[in-house]
Amino acid sequence: MDRVAKWEADVFIYDYSGYGLSEGKPSEQNVYRDVEAAYDYLTQILGVNPYTIVSYGRSIGSGPAVHIALHRPVLGLVLQSPVASVYRVKLRHIRCYMPGDIFRNIDKVDKLRVPTLVLHGTEDDVVPITTSQQMALRITEVYCRWIRGAGHNDMDGKYAVYVDDSLQEFFDRIVPLAPAGHSRRDAWISNTESSIQEADSRSLVAMGN
Repeated sequence: MDRVAKWEADVFIYDYSGYGLSEGKPSEQNVYRDVEAAYDYLTQILGVNPYTIVSYGRSIGSGPAVHIALHRPVLGLVLQSPVASVYRVKLRHIRCYMPGDIFRNIDKVDKLRVPTLVLHGTEDDVVPITTSQQMALRITEVYCRWIRGAGHNDMDGKYAVYVDDSLQEFFDRIVPLAPAGHSRRDAWISNTESSIQEADSRSLVAMGN
């Protein structure tokens, strides 16, 4: 929370069905219902303007983050170490649909119409950086930051300064796009379930130690 205080951002975090204090059973469809319920609570109950929301997903959390960015209005999307799909995490060389695969971000991101920041560590041995590179090439408005030396689970620790710098630059780009009268107190839908080459000419420069 201290890290986001400098952005004057409100952070909204929730538990998936079957996790933490949430009832129900974990499944792909329930995860999508969860993020929709979180979004509806923010916009309908709390009165948050949809165009001040940045959807944030890490690892498997990239699935619901992409889902809400496709099905509800948001200001932007941040994907940290995202999965192309669950099967592709283990079967890294598949290039086609396989029955039973879930969180198939690779087949959805080309439909995104919001500014998207993709963060990934070059030494990630859980979700290879190539998955982010492949997805980035399909996103209409994408900004990439490959963090040199970072793995899957140390980006918010050892490499937090690089993540924060990337987020700051991204917010500086997209916040002027928000409706007039709204400050940088953006609500985040934060999916934190534990959870090398540039993608294209629009990518941010690579960083690292």
